[in-house]
Amino acid sequence: MLIIFCLCSQYSEKRFTDSLKAVYFVMSDFTKKYNRAAVLRLEQEIEGVYVSNLRRECYQERATSEFIFLIHYTSSLLSTRGFIEMAPAPLY
Repeated sequence: MLIIFCLCSQYSEKRFTDSLKAVYFVMSDFTKKYNRAAVLRLEQEIEGVYVSNLRRECYQERATSEFIFLIHYTSSLLSTRGFIEMAPAPLY
């Protein structure tokens, strides 16, 4: 079974998982093809992917934030100690 997280022509019916309200899209005949137990299993898989994606995005955001802080802190530290000199203005 294919899990779709964005709207497209074939998978146009928007659904939400019961517990986390994660969005996913299915075919219009989805409820006719799958019983409640199958839907629950699918939603558990969707929520697992959803949580994994959130963790990955949080890790990337934190790493980026720490990198930016480190660059800012290092450049501030070096400039206050005289290690970085400002480039002279160009002569026109």
